Amino acid sequence: MTEMLLKEETPTKLVFEMAPPTRSFWAEWRGPLINPLLFLAVTFFLLSTMSTSLTWLYWVIGVGVFLVEIFMFNIIFTSVQNATLTIDLNSQRATRFEKFLFGKEKHEELKLQQVNRVLIHYEEVGHHCKLILESQSNTPFIVTYDFGGGAEILKALGKKIGELLKKPVVFKVTDSGNPISEETIQP
Repeated sequence: MTEMLLKEETPTKLVFEMAPPTRSFWAEWRGPLINPLLFLAVTFFLLSTMSTSLTWLYWVIGVGVFLVEIFMFNIIFTSVQNATLTIDLNSQRATRFEKFLFGKEKHEELKLQQVNRVLIHYEEVGHHCKLILESQSNTPFIVTYDFGGGAEILKALGKKIGELLKKPVVFKVTDSGNPISEETIQP
């Protein structure tokens, strides 16, 4: 998922919406999707025309082409086209609505009474940063991902959410899953 932007802010409600893509979906996936498939397909074709008897390598490459195609199409079918997240004090719920590229929809809810803290999790290795509402349940409620290394933007959004929910905001830094530091930036 890409970056979520603050769309609406009231004293009792925050609404986030997925940032519009800078490029079209097909332009974004053309290189990662077509290049490996084209290479494998051409290699598979050349082996089939050059060989009088089909060897085990022919079948290995054929199965490889098939598996890569399945993997790439799985990525395409699970790509989120639009996402909206609402944190509403009146209804006491955080709601995420996601619409995928080919029409599938996903709806998640979290009761705000279950929220323990707002966590900004920064991963050193890949510079991934995400904003999470932690609760008593085992599954975290992810507010937003930011793959651009924008921890400062997420800190500002985390503080807004923390103020709205009156919950502590924690900034946690890890390296390959190993904790480095954890500090409360807003009690």
